[in-house]
Amino acid sequence: YKTWHADGTEFENAFLSPSGGNICFGVWKDIGEGRVKLHHIGLMFASDGSISNVFTVDETDTVAANGKTYCGFFEFRLFLPTDVYGTGSPLATVKGTTAGTRITVD
Repeated sequence: YKTWHADGTEFENAFLSPSGGNICFGVWKDIGEGRVKLHHIGLMFASDGSISNVFTVDETDTVAANGKTYCGFFEFRLFLPTDVYGTGSPLATVKGTTAGTRITVD
């Protein structure tokens, strides 16, 4: 689940165990024409509770005109646990597509 906040911050709780990096925090901005750009960072944990890796995810998404769905592209980068900002040379990079549907009260 992702929560996109009006102040440009984002929070994600993924369907993963903590070892897979289930919690991420990010920032996003409107880049016009119904598109948004997201950058978030997260941690992966070893079985002993230590940080095993840092990762970043960058997305460019297009929001539907009705605001209920979006789709786009992502780039996931994996870093050593000492690269706390995820700005060095990645150990691995994965690219793909993403999509989301807004949940509502009604």
